[in-house]
Amino acid sequence: MAFTLQIRQKKLFGKTVLDIPSLAQACGFCYGSNNDFYILQENEQANGTAVFYHPEHIGRGIFFDGSRAREGYYEISYNIPTTRAEITDFARLAGEIEKRLGKAEMYCVEEERTFTSRELRILLHSAGSH
Repeated sequence: MAFTLQIRQKKLFGKTVLDIPSLAQACGFCYGSNNDFYILQENEQANGTAVFYHPEHIGRGIFFDGSRAREGYYEISYNIPTTRAEITDFARLAGEIEKRLGKAEMYCVEEERTFTSRELRILLHSAGSH
């Protein structure tokens, strides 16, 4: 099972396209893309997607899908169960994406509901406490 967050930019014109390397750097992450054998190729991305991970506590990673960036739509997800550190990293990434997009809507696919930034932080904090 996963926790998937769709982040949509709310502005009508001039959609922001996020750059994977600068997003990773801003969050203190490394990134890569899986090859045909599911081996992570560091500093690679594939069709606007990448796996972000923190180099000091490598877990399963956070999947980033920016393939619909021109439409103002991004998706990030992590697999459950995961570590507290990875949940914290996920919240950091979601916050950085929201900051760069300006006004954004965050929708959780599994829970079928929209979250504010504050609600998301509370939810992720409680998930990381278990």
